[in-house]
Amino acid sequence: MGRLLGISTHYFTDLTQPMHTANFTNYYGFEGYGVLNLLDERHQVFETLADTILNDFHHKNRVDLLCNPGTVKTDFTNNLDELITKTAQHSLSVFKSKMYDLMVKLGKELRFKGPIHLEEALPAFKDAFPAGQIATAKFFQQWVRQSHDQNPSKRLRSDLVSVTVRKDASKTFQPAVFYRRDGDLCPIFRFLDQGVWREDSVTFAEFAGHSANITTAFSSCYDVATDHPVLFITNEHGKLFYFDNQGGWKKTEIVIPEKVRGSIVSVYDEHYSKPCAIYRGESGTLHYVYWKNNAFVVSVLSDFPKVGGAISVVWDPTPCGPENKGHIAISYIGGNGLVHHLNVRDNGWKHMSINYIQIGTHADAQTLASVYDAREKKVGLFWGFVEYIEKPVPESPKLKFLERQSPKILYTVLHSNPVTTDLKLKSVGGIAAIGGVNPAVYFISEHDAGVTLERFGANWVRYISKDKPVGMYATYIAPDKSVVVGSRLKDRTTQVYQYKTPTLKTGDLIALKAENNRYLSRVNRGKTDPIEATKETVDHFSMFLVTILDEHTLTLKADAGLGKYLSRTNYGHNNVIEAIRDVIDPHTKFKFAFSAMGAIYFMADNGSFLSNNALINSTLVANNNQMNYNSVFTVSILK
Repeated sequence: MGRLLGISTHYFTDLTQPMHTANFTNYYGFEGYGVLNLLDERHQVFETLADTILNDFHHKNRVDLLCNPGTVKTDFTNNLDELITKTAQHSLSVFKSKMYDLMVKLGKELRFKGPIHLEEALPAFKDAFPAGQIATAKFFQQWVRQSHDQNPSKRLRSDLVSVTVRKDASKTFQPAVFYRRDGDLCPIFRFLDQGVWREDSVTFAEFAGHSANITTAFSSCYDVATDHPVLFITNEHGKLFYFDNQGGWKKTEIVIPEKVRGSIVSVYDEHYSKPCAIYRGESGTLHYVYWKNNAFVVSVLSDFPKVGGAISVVWDPTPCGPENKGHIAISYIGGNGLVHHLNVRDNGWKHMSINYIQIGTHADAQTLASVYDAREKKVGLFWGFVEYIEKPVPESPKLKFLERQSPKILYTVLHSNPVTTDLKLKSVGGIAAIGGVNPAVYFISEHDAGVTLERFGANWVRYISKDKPVGMYATYIAPDKSVVVGSRLKDRTTQVYQYKTPTLKTGDLIALKAENNRYLSRVNRGKTDPIEATKETVDHFSMFLVTILDEHTLTLKADAGLGKYLSRTNYGHNNVIEAIRDVIDPHTKFKFAFSAMGAIYFMADNGSFLSNNALINSTLVANNNQMNYNSVFTVSILK
């Protein structure tokens, strides 16, 4: 099957080269200009010039030979005859309009072996190559669609997940998730109700489509005004619908000027006191759907670069405009490979692009998440930066090819001059993030593990999940400040967590549970009293008294506050945490913060994170420069 696809693709892409459809080949013979038996290489020289540009990622005209997905409208059908015919017709028209006169000129000047100057060939390149790439994409799409039509739709799988919350009978915020079921891709609403997970597979069944529909997209958020979750969802025809849930789901079709194609995101719009949505139209233009005068209206943001990938939206509380209110902030990956950002300032939309990208590199189309950075009081963007490495072709070492690398995760704070930080990790899937004083991003690393990367002070710390997610992460911060995180796992189940951050104060008595499911406790080892993750249940020795020294610093006193202060003690290679000090000193002060999973982590005075060392009785030590799975602890406030 793969060989047949390769052969057919080869012949199809030949049609996209104008000289092929015009039967203008390399040959010996009489040219018609008094020259006999001269090798005519104009065809080859034309292709070689194009290859030279395409293979040079730093060439200033390379972008002219590449299609811009943000500006291309693709209308896929299953009529392969029509696609082949139109591709050949367009290719031939390029030859007639942009190459024929040039070929005649080259012949008269006896330039049968070149050179063809770039400015002479560029008009044809600009027309032929981008169109040929789009035509080839259509060819692949038709191949896949016809394959789907011949196989049961149950073989389809989806990774789209959107999380929110709802209130149960106890009026407590509980996690909820919308996801597409494997097989028919039916959107499912799954929610936690008083400790029991329930599912609604009926309400949104129509959006599975009548065939193997892979186009339905959706995004959920929470309507603060009505205290209910809502959903924006498209059908297989690109129409947009809105569901609210006051006493049962109610469907409203939103009249839109252009069909939805690609990304759709939503957020609660405090400016209009109603959820809003941002989507990509089929022409690549951004559309802003918001509530005004008791109905949804659509603003077409056509004055800005087209969308070529993911979109993200976040509420920016910065006062602006005549009403001195906050506004939504929109970020997206453009078809030109740049990251774009739109915000409202001075009564209108302001555009900014991140110019971190160098020639030959680009932003990853699906790796984007925006947050409001409460410390910087600015919007922050997590995004993927793609680079290429030149490698030899195994069969022909003299030939080189460019291998695409997994996108590096970057974080950009959108000041007037954006500041970008390389987070030194790579992603292989869509990402999601949460804001606040300590922004955090969730993604799947190139090592096939779920990763949470969180800013702690000036440092970025990492937590590796034991789960194996696939595809996309989704996050949401509920009105009660709890964090909901959702993803699909490798066994195709949908995993949803809710994390609630406790508030610590002086006088609290707490217990700390490590990742080995044991509580930290003072353990007497003769002359030493190390802290070890060893107790299955809480007892007197696993209770610690909290004293808050400042917003991010505390001390802990062992034995329910009747013992000694925990302190870092240096034993050469191991900085062991012991209950050893009678008074507070620099070694007994621990920086603390809560992770994006609601757990607590500590940093000692030597700048290392506290973690339990499984090799020495799960003893608590201050040796880790990075937060890891054994550096976070579940905190229980006992009194």
